[in-house]
Amino acid sequence: MSTQTRHGIPIQRSLAKLEAEANKILHDRIHLTDDETQIFLAFFVECQLRICLESELDLSGTLYWDCLFWQDRISRPLEAWLEAGPFSWFQDPDEVMTPEDKLEYLQRVMVQINVGAGLVQQHLSRKLVNTDVQYLGEWTAEALALIDDILSDDFESPGRLEMRTSARQLLPASAQPGFVSSVVALKECMARLTTLRTRISTRAACFHKATSHLRAPSFLRRRWLHILVAAPFLFFSLRWVWGKRGDIPRWVAQAVRSTREFFLEHVSEPSRAIAKELIWNEHESITDVAALEDAKESLARMLADFVRDTNPKLPEEERRALAANMDMSVVSSRYEQSLPQAMRHIINGEIVRMLLIQVQFIKKELLVAMRGIDDVMNR
Repeated sequence: MSTQTRHGIPIQRSLAKLEAEANKILHDRIHLTDDETQIFLAFFVECQLRICLESELDLSGTLYWDCLFWQDRISRPLEAWLEAGPFSWFQDPDEVMTPEDKLEYLQRVMVQINVGAGLVQQHLSRKLVNTDVQYLGEWTAEALALIDDILSDDFESPGRLEMRTSARQLLPASAQPGFVSSVVALKECMARLTTLRTRISTRAACFHKATSHLRAPSFLRRRWLHILVAAPFLFFSLRWVWGKRGDIPRWVAQAVRSTREFFLEHVSEPSRAIAKELIWNEHESITDVAALEDAKESLARMLADFVRDTNPKLPEEERRALAANMDMSVVSSRYEQSLPQAMRHIINGEIVRMLLIQVQFIKKELLVAMRGIDDVMNR
């Protein structure tokens, strides 16, 4: 089983780093004094304690969500009963653990792991208070005893963590033959490091063996009823699709075409319009510029022809100026003069002509007003 934390930081990396440090000293035959040896051993054991703490927190973290799951199922017993399904309905009630029993056991295991992690954290903090070499020897031996005590637990009877008597036999460190020289001490630590790697893996295996039947069931196990209901529908659906397999290419082409049209109509074009308006300040114009220019030119020609026909004695330059300025006063005055004899002027078409010129003028004014609205929106 891989010894790796839930955060993706492998414990093997930390163990390999420690092993490399010890191998470097052994390979280079670096001579360490007794005090330097004790300091290095304290550092070496401290790293092992931190690795052990990391492993304990990893195990505790795996139980946290399981405890939340069973707490939720205790508050919803009907859902818990349905999720259990026939796997537990037809078993002996005395052999089936209720959610309350599972939660209690997992909480006891998590408390036990957290107690061990707390002891490790407390022991690590003691090293920061006193750095005396003689104290480091006692601290190192107690740390090794604590590591042995924690890793010896196989989760068979979760309860309060206590120091075992056999672990206390490691005290004091100065009396152990493994600490008589730096080389012997480092070799002893290398052996403990190999043992630590194996024991962490073994403890993780014991943990999963003791709690695997108490963990939250898998997604498929919890959704067995949904699967049971959906399976016949899925079977007949697949059977119907297989019978219509000749039409599948046409369905796919139609689906692709509909998806493309939907994307262009409801996503691409609106997004492009919003980008033009908010980012590039480009607005959709409600006025046809070509239509406005055509209306102006048409009105100018109408006025020029009307002035030439009704007032031929007017100089050419004045006629052009009236047409260019689109001066409607000539048409208005002529229209007023024609009203007393309206019937005659209607028959000869003069009033109709003036009305058409006024309609063209109104069209031009409407287009100019719409152009003004476009300018206000662009600002």
